[in-house]
Amino acid sequence: MGTEVWLPVPGYEGLYEVSNRGRVWSVPRRDRLGRPWGGKLLIEHLGNQGYTEVTLYRGGRQRTWQIDRLVMRAFVGPPPQRQEVCHGRGGPRVNHWPENLRHDTRASNHADKKRDGTWQGGERNANATLTEADVIEIPRLWESTRHLGRWHPDRWTQHKIGDKYGVGRSIIGRIILGKNWKHLANKDVGKS
Repeated sequence: MGTEVWLPVPGYEGLYEVSNRGRVWSVPRRDRLGRPWGGKLLIEHLGNQGYTEVTLYRGGRQRTWQIDRLVMRAFVGPPPQRQEVCHGRGGPRVNHWPENLRHDTRASNHADKKRDGTWQGGERNANATLTEADVIEIPRLWESTRHLGRWHPDRWTQHKIGDKYGVGRSIIGRIILGKNWKHLANKDVGKS
């Protein structure tokens, strides 16, 4: 497993340190009144996206950070432009060892999530209203009555389709154009 190495958290030097094992330490110090402060491991919590996080304080302000980002900033540096922290095959989102992390593109990160089964798109998204079957059917409905006149009462408009599925017209339009639910692009979306 190796020795645990601690480095200052960039931007929080003298306040917090992060280890190569993904633990965050509040450096011992004194508050404005001279009372002892810090000197303990921070309690991690699971964030909305399934990543472990900690809350850091500086200058009376707090900010919540994903631990993997703190590890990368301390041990590798900030991400290059248009890149983000990606997890390797070494484990799930809670494995914060530098050996399991890398900077890479968003597309590569999404490919990793699909590989690892942690991708939260489509029906797996907690906020999803539609199912994959709905998304496949929506362009079919749209196309099925396009031959009717623009104001024909039986024509499936984006508003009517949205009412049928309980979503807004703009969502229907984005599905028809292939901008939402892109992972279904290779399936039979819109084909009879």
